[in-house]
Amino acid sequence: MQLSAISFVAQRRSLYQATVTAIVSYQLSAISYQLSAYGLDHSVEACATLLEVFLNKIS
Repeated sequence: MQLSAISFVAQRRSLYQATVTAIVSYQLSAISYQLSAYGLDHSVEACATLLEVFLNKIS
């Protein structure tokens, strides 16, 4: 019983991590598009940096 609960928690954590990774990756793609289309803006660059740091921590 305890093993199945641990397995369930591990699966949920893995699913959550995959979902967050996909969302952050999508956001980075959107920021990359903004940068290429409209040029560099300091707030956009800061958001991209924060997302990259976050993505590296959860990966």
